Amino acid sequence: LCPRCSVPPFPSCIYPLVHHPKSKSTMTPASEEKHGGGGGGMSRAAKKRAKKKQKSLDTNSSTKRPASPEIENSASELHHGEKGFRNKKIKSIVEKEEPYLGGEFQDDGDACEHLSAHRSSSPSVQFPTLPSNTPIVDILLLKDASSKLKLAKQLECLTAKQRAACLFQAILAPTTLEEFYNEYWEKKPLLVRATTSNRSRYSGLLSLESIKTMTKKHSLYYGRDLNVTKYKKGPDGVKRRVTLDKLPANDKASAKSGDNTEDEATLVETSELWSNYEAGCTIRLLCPHKYNDAVQSLLSTLETELQCMIGANAYLTPPRSSQGFAPHYDDIEAFCLQLQGSKRWKVYEPTFKLPRTSSEDFTPEDLEGMEPVMDITLEEGDFLYMPRGWIHQACTLKDNNQHSLHLTVSAMQQWAWVDLLEMVMPDAVEAAAMSDSSTSLRQGLPRGFMEYMGVMYEETKDEKLPDSLRRLTEEETEENIHKKEIAILQDRFRAEAKKRIMMIAKTALDMVDATCD
Repeated sequence: LCPRCSVPPFPSCIYPLVHHPKSKSTMTPASEEKHGGGGGGMSRAAKKRAKKKQKSLDTNSSTKRPASPEIENSASELHHGEKGFRNKKIKSIVEKEEPYLGGEFQDDGDACEHLSAHRSSSPSVQFPTLPSNTPIVDILLLKDASSKLKLAKQLECLTAKQRAACLFQAILAPTTLEEFYNEYWEKKPLLVRATTSNRSRYSGLLSLESIKTMTKKHSLYYGRDLNVTKYKKGPDGVKRRVTLDKLPANDKASAKSGDNTEDEATLVETSELWSNYEAGCTIRLLCPHKYNDAVQSLLSTLETELQCMIGANAYLTPPRSSQGFAPHYDDIEAFCLQLQGSKRWKVYEPTFKLPRTSSEDFTPEDLEGMEPVMDITLEEGDFLYMPRGWIHQACTLKDNNQHSLHLTVSAMQQWAWVDLLEMVMPDAVEAAAMSDSSTSLRQGLPRGFMEYMGVMYEETKDEKLPDSLRRLTEEETEENIHKKEIAILQDRFRAEAKKRIMMIAKTALDMVDATCD
């Protein structure tokens, strides 16, 4: 149903471009070509039919919400093809009707908003506000749609982008998408507590029972499908992460040669796996989406929203203060969904912001003097977002006999500007060097440049020198004259280098589109 006038979408709705900017046109191909192919050029007969149908619907139903006069006037101007109609007017109407849009209407009539500098070019989407207790799986798979007819009607007309935004908003609520991208994305952690009504919103994704079924039904391999880990004290009394993955018999030889492949991974024995779990080990599923449609659909949908590769790990930790991993930071944007049980998290500020690689394990001594900025317990239904670089560790509660299961969705791995430029710059250097129109990069370096370029020739200026010593260094002695000559040569060299660097940069800009492909 049209969210504005409560009638079916175009052509029954008489305000197609305002309410349904992407609705399909009912014009004939000839008239569509004449009017530019959009839905904004209705024929007179079509307009009369639409208005007549609208009047009959308004007469038969007193519950229909009338359209605002502003929208009606704008639609009338649009349908009659008046030249004075402007996108600015649509923008003001939409902003008044739906504050979330808050963006611009481009020439094609699509709504856009600038959520943040990171997403400034992403088009906005409209989607229905779902009840806070709507299970995530229902949004993903529309299970039991017959018993959830209202939800199905709300979601069935959404585009892929709209459903992705709807899903992400449901996970973040009550935080809005705009607030998240502006205030938290790549900046600071976000904790979203579940309420009594939506405590089970993640049910249907994964559970202890479904993981047990998965390990029995499918052939899983250590290092490829799962890890078994434990964070415990070593012989020297220092706590470290210990990986209990069963390695192949020829692992030592293959590790030395660097030829270890997935084919040599060891098959997981179910009884041994769960025996280690009962002994306090954490099971990390590396590809939970491989055997779970709901998780696969979740990742696929979030890829549409975040526009990058999305992955996931699931962490099953036994109760009673069990911990599988040492404190560390990751090279991903981490979205942690607490599926079952509870877990205590300690989060520390980054020592290096937005790292490109994950850290080595931190020891307790490494964290001395560092106070956690978050010391929280995630309960079932809670959500925690951590930007890459934020140090964290987590364990189950000491006095709680329930296991913990959480799903960590990962994004933005190796998806930074530097990763793009690492690909484009070497090719740009090669392309600029092979240019037919310029031999600049192929010219030889200046003769004798090693006699004035380099760190040993850098002139250090000490602003705290006494005036007498400063005057002495400025005197026209033979040594000072030689230094000035070197400085002139250095400036010339840097100027020539800058010309060539700018040539490469221009070539790189010309290659950006191909590199993005």
